[in-house]
Amino acid sequence: MCAPETSGKARAPSSPASRSALKSVIRAARDLNSATDRCRAFIRQPKLSRRVPGYYTRRWFMMYRAMIDPAIGALLAGAFALLFIGAALQKLRSPERFAELFRAYRVVPDGVARLSWLVPVLELTTGAGLLAGGSRAGACAVGAALLLSYAAAMAINLQRGRRDLACGCGAPGERRAIAEWMVWRNLLLAAVLAAMLLPWRTRAMTGADALTIGAGTAVAALLYMSVDRLLGRVAPGNALLRGAP
Repeated sequence: MCAPETSGKARAPSSPASRSALKSVIRAARDLNSATDRCRAFIRQPKLSRRVPGYYTRRWFMMYRAMIDPAIGALLAGAFALLFIGAALQKLRSPERFAELFRAYRVVPDGVARLSWLVPVLELTTGAGLLAGGSRAGACAVGAALLLSYAAAMAINLQRGRRDLACGCGAPGERRAIAEWMVWRNLLLAAVLAAMLLPWRTRAMTGADALTIGAGTAVAALLYMSVDRLLGRVAPGNALLRGAP
């Protein structure tokens, strides 16, 4: 017998199953080609920074705005260092008086109240840590925690109605009663101190920066003392006026 002749072209499958499989293969190949074309088009298109005008500019500005200028940061660190060191030295000048004031707040057990000497030690350590770059972040965190604890202790006693309680934050020998504005003062100071945990910009410091830091620290300290003394004198008078018949 002679073998049947075959042409050069491949025969089309005759069974329905074969034709269905062939269509599936062709459809998959078309999908693959389409996906490849889309990937090539995406790779060839301009970068996001070119498609969106000012993309990197806006991104850089937002990151730059969230950072603290080193001159401003050093100014704030110096002012807070003066605040904490001054408060610690004031307490250490009369530790017995401060221990009595500490116990009078009645916010910790008597056994813990005996450790009142730790408060000025923490304040002194915080003030010194703010002046050193390596320990500034930890000092900011500890200082903010101290200020928040002071605000909480005052708020608790104000809620108890003990408005004649001495705050222990005045000059030696001065008795100043706690008030609402002292709570807000400590909360505001804690927020500013916590903001110093943001990253600082890196740039070279100049002589103008040194002048800004020195003069700004002195002005900030004088302004704080003036406002604190003014509120300490005005607030009690306003309280008396409100309580007058």
